[in-house]
Amino acid sequence: MTLKKISITYIILIFVFGFNKIFSQEELAKKIIDEFSIAIKNYNTISMEFQHTFKNDNVKINEETYGLFEISGDSFRLDMPQQLIINNMQTHWIYLKEMNELTIIENDPDDEDILNPIRMIIMNKDNYKYAYIEAKIINNERSHIIELYPKESNPIMKIRVYITALEKNLKIMEIFDKNGGIFSYTIKKFRTNIKLQPFNFDQSKYTELDINDLR
Repeated sequence: MTLKKISITYIILIFVFGFNKIFSQEELAKKIIDEFSIAIKNYNTISMEFQHTFKNDNVKINEETYGLFEISGDSFRLDMPQQLIINNMQTHWIYLKEMNELTIIENDPDDEDILNPIRMIIMNKDNYKYAYIEAKIINNERSHIIELYPKESNPIMKIRVYITALEKNLKIMEIFDKNGGIFSYTIKKFRTNIKLQPFNFDQSKYTELDINDLR
C-alpha cells in the first residue's frame, strides 16, 4: 500500500470514528435529558432553594441573590428578595415587594417557559440539539454536564445543565443569552413530594396593596 493510500485510509477512519463519537455523545445527552424529564414528572411537588447569579461582562454586571422555586404540575412559585411570582396556568401574579405592587395578568405559556426553566427543558425537548460535555464530581456527587442548543433562533444561545448521575436531579442550570448574559441557578436544597401552599396570591395578607389587574 502506498503512502498516499495509507494517508487517505487514515483520514477516512478518523472521520468515521469521529462522526460515530459525536453521534453517540449526542444520543447519550438526549438519553440523560429524557431520564431527567421522567424523574421530574414522577414528582408530585418540587421545592428548590437556589443561588442565582446574573453576569454580563459586556456591561459590567455581576449580581447575586437567593430564592425559592416551587412546582406542582405546571403551576409554580418563584420567591426572591425583590419579587414574588406565582403562576397556576390560568393567572400570573407578579408582586414587587419594595413597592408593595401587584400586577395580575392572564397566563402566557411562552413567558411561563422562560420563568420556569425546568418546564422549558422537559416540555420542549424536541426544540433543542444536545451535546454531552463531560461527567464531573460536584460536592462529592457525580454529575453529567449537557448543553442544549435551540434549533430555531431565539434570545437564548444555549442552556447548560448539570444533572446528578444517580437520582437524575438538577444541580446547576446556566442560560446563555445572545447579549453576553449568563443566568446561573445553583440548587442548594432539592426536596420532592412535600406539601406546598396553594398556587395563588392571597391579597388579604397585604395592606395598602397597589393592584394592577390587566386581565
